[in-house]
Amino acid sequence: MKTKFLNLLILIAGMALFAGCSKDDGVSPDDPNALRTIKLSVEARTIEFDLSNRDHNVSFPTDLYIDWGDGSTTSSNSHAYSVKGTYNVTIQAKNLKWFGYSDYSDRLQQIDVKDCNSLVGIDLPGNDLTSLDVSGLAALEYLDCNSNDLSTLNLKGCSALKELNCLSNDLTTLDVSGLAALEYLDCIYNDLSAEALNQIFKDLPQRKTFEDKYGNTKQSTIRIYGNPGKDTCDKSIAEKKGWEVVY
Repeated sequence: MKTKFLNLLILIAGMALFAGCSKDDGVSPDDPNALRTIKLSVEARTIEFDLSNRDHNVSFPTDLYIDWGDGSTTSSNSHAYSVKGTYNVTIQAKNLKWFGYSDYSDRLQQIDVKDCNSLVGIDLPGNDLTSLDVSGLAALEYLDCNSNDLSTLNLKGCSALKELNCLSNDLTTLDVSGLAALEYLDCIYNDLSAEALNQIFKDLPQRKTFEDKYGNTKQSTIRIYGNPGKDTCDKSIAEKKGWEVVY
């Protein structure tokens, strides 16, 4: 009996210890002031990240720490490497809400933002990304990933996304289901067939008009020209939902 009792005490103590270790010091994983992490691979000689945006009223993050992948760490958002090459970079900060990088000569190869669900904006035009997963970023309102080499784009759970620019990629499908806040979609110059475009139209939210940040009245717009299916798709599906189709 004593042995069973002792075993029970050990089991309870172990469970309590595990529960204590599972907590992140009581900080909710959805807290925008919690420490956030972005990991990426970039081919570069000099590099500078955009971590704030005046147009979207996003301030620079706090407690910034960047491991530049060459043995150096700083609290600066820019860095010069001694030799141009491909480096694995880790960014950590609190209140990290914006990430942008576009150089057109020094390019991102990969990026992982799954541990940064405080982001409201991602701006990555002109890189070498072949896939991009922003699923679960429920605060994300703006995404520009134009002029990459994307064949897959995962937007699941991006319920706050208003503006999506994914033009000039290699997308054959684009799942916009569940994007209830979407107001503008630019997917020109991809490889979207008529069937793929019709599915996008079906998944678009119901829209009429909305006001932009300057107070101007706008109509929800989707741009589709440069896709194989732009002439034979059923544009009325989107138009009946209040969308302007530009083709």
